[in-house]
Amino acid sequence: MKIIKEDIAEFINKKLERPCTVRTMMRMLKIDIRYRIQFQNVLSSLVHEGALIKIKGNRYAPPSKIDLVIGRYHMHRDGSYGFVIPDDAGKTDVYVKTEDALRALPGDRVVVRIESFRPDAGPRGRIIRIIEEFLSSIVGKFERRDTYCVVVPFDRRLNQEVFIPDEMENGAENGMYVRAEITSRSRTNSMLVGKVVELIGQIENTGVDRIIVQNQFGIRTEFTKDVIREASIVSRKYNKPGQDGRTDFRQQKAVTIDGEDARDFDDAVFLERADDGWNLYVHIADVGEFVKEGGKLDKEAYLRGCSVYFPETAVPMFPEQISNVACSLTPGVPHLAVTCKLSIDSTGSIREAEFSKSLIQSRARLTYNQVYKAISGVTIEIDEDILKMLTEMHALSIKLRKIRLKKGSVDFNFPEITVGMNDRGEITGIIRRETNDAHRIIEEFMIRANEAAASFLLHYNRPALFRIHEKPDPIKISGFLQIYHGLGYDYQLAKETVEPLDFARMIRKVKDSLYSQMLSRLMLRSMKIARYSPKNLGHFGLASDAYTHFTSPIRRYPDLMVHRELKKLLSDGKTKIKFKDFKNILYQGVEDRALVAAASHCSIKERSAEEAERELIRWRQVRFMEKMLGDVFDAVIQDVISYGIYVELSEYYLEGLIHVSSIYDDYYHYDERSKTLWGEKTHKRYSIGQTLKVIISKIDVEKRMIDFAPYGLDIRRKQKATKYRRRNLIL
Repeated sequence: MKIIKEDIAEFINKKLERPCTVRTMMRMLKIDIRYRIQFQNVLSSLVHEGALIKIKGNRYAPPSKIDLVIGRYHMHRDGSYGFVIPDDAGKTDVYVKTEDALRALPGDRVVVRIESFRPDAGPRGRIIRIIEEFLSSIVGKFERRDTYCVVVPFDRRLNQEVFIPDEMENGAENGMYVRAEITSRSRTNSMLVGKVVELIGQIENTGVDRIIVQNQFGIRTEFTKDVIREASIVSRKYNKPGQDGRTDFRQQKAVTIDGEDARDFDDAVFLERADDGWNLYVHIADVGEFVKEGGKLDKEAYLRGCSVYFPETAVPMFPEQISNVACSLTPGVPHLAVTCKLSIDSTGSIREAEFSKSLIQSRARLTYNQVYKAISGVTIEIDEDILKMLTEMHALSIKLRKIRLKKGSVDFNFPEITVGMNDRGEITGIIRRETNDAHRIIEEFMIRANEAAASFLLHYNRPALFRIHEKPDPIKISGFLQIYHGLGYDYQLAKETVEPLDFARMIRKVKDSLYSQMLSRLMLRSMKIARYSPKNLGHFGLASDAYTHFTSPIRRYPDLMVHRELKKLLSDGKTKIKFKDFKNILYQGVEDRALVAAASHCSIKERSAEEAERELIRWRQVRFMEKMLGDVFDAVIQDVISYGIYVELSEYYLEGLIHVSSIYDDYYHYDERSKTLWGEKTHKRYSIGQTLKVIISKIDVEKRMIDFAPYGLDIRRKQKATKYRRRNLIL
């Protein structure tokens, strides 16, 4: 008798009316006692996956029936509290106090019991079980104490030191940064035991900051010899791209448009006029032709999940032979691609999408700056036909953007912040990169291609990973509206639940105000995090009924999965989808355990990559500001909490804390409802969105923290900080 796990899971979720023992369930399912061990193995597997919980009396029950939630544990940046993001997309995040976290570490998959619910704050719970431990190693500073040694975690969220036995030091020196593998982890106390497995170096050495961040977030940086060998073999196809039934687009004057420092070119675009509109071709490198499912390249790419981009280097998902040669659409060379052709009418509405396996040859590698100059009327050296095409692309992108924003797509337009580095690894400045109409051309084209790919897969009911962005939690929306109204802006929701158009309208109201960036960030924080799912739940931020990632298979594994499913359809002769079929029904999708696991894995890897990129930039920002200790800056209050005020410097886009103890001209009290600090005697108030001058009073580079104080309360504070700064510079 074959016991199928999916059938057991369905029975438990739909027909199990009370917690039951193994014997009772076998009787209900009419499974012979001879298969008890096989049945118990299936139950154990379901327990491990979190689909089933074992409770007192050796009974089993689905978590949802006994007020338990399964999800990933995340901690606030200062480690003061955490929250569990449920596996079930329809459930709200659960707030967990540190003392109720059962010594869980960030990323652990846990079972949390709901213990209370506040209408203004949502569910609160206690972690009762850790299903899957996420962290296998910790990066930190090796410290030799009187009688023992420890590794103090670099991650500020972790308040548990790693004890290192004498024989496990591996040559580490006091003060050196190392990576320690966790060998023992107690659930009853804060003790972690480990061994030093990698010596990273002293923190002041060039490049050590990046190595520390890579290790902290588990970024895989080296390819094995087997992976490199396979990449070398399969990339030889690049030299002889066979036609094999591909549509030949080499006659098109397609171009790539990327940043000046772009390291891979996996998309090219071409636009031509058609009857009452345009034909837009989005050509994407056919990575799947080189990376076969289940091969060494494929397995390594899956483990990485995505490429990671640091200011001075990139950690690619594929070896250079694939990402920079075979699948990089360099000009003048034939390349294999998967093409999305969009037929668009004169209003900017899409009439039809057609996909094909193709052969292309880019005519030019253009940068955003070049394209922006071209569409702005600045003379540049470029083919005249390509120049005309860029002008047409600009006109079309404006129409597409107008349609998208009218639907309610939220346009935050945050500047990209990075740090400049010279050849010696020294920080030269904090750089703000603005987006312009050249960026928007590519953005609009890629969004439409991704939407078309999602609709295409849904139309033919193919299994895929969709890019979903669920509706925000009503509690968080309420908190945002309270601040929004408190700043003098009026907006009333037309329905009980917020719609994308509501957010778009609120952002437009404050677009040119001093509060624009601050309110945009608060709105973003009130939203849920975009992620991958085998079920289409729509994309709230883009106001899209169906969205996937199709356009970057060199740097995102979900895109490669999408390409494989598209090519299966193309092999079956299915190539087109009409506009009427773009109107997707939400909650569609082929959902199986393998896809659910892939969605979770890729979402985690993407978030780790983003956090690693932000962490390194933050660290370098703080290092750059170290020489400005004691200086005065303009700032905007981003958040007010019981123990102080978070402000952001207007010039450097760097956030730090003004602790309430630094505001010593009065006794200050916190009003949670209005999120303000108010003075008892002076009646002075500090509230979100308020501008003020601040002085940098303290910098801790290793903790990536900057403390500010209001400027003008006491001139001696500036003098003291300045002296401290000079003393540091002398040392």
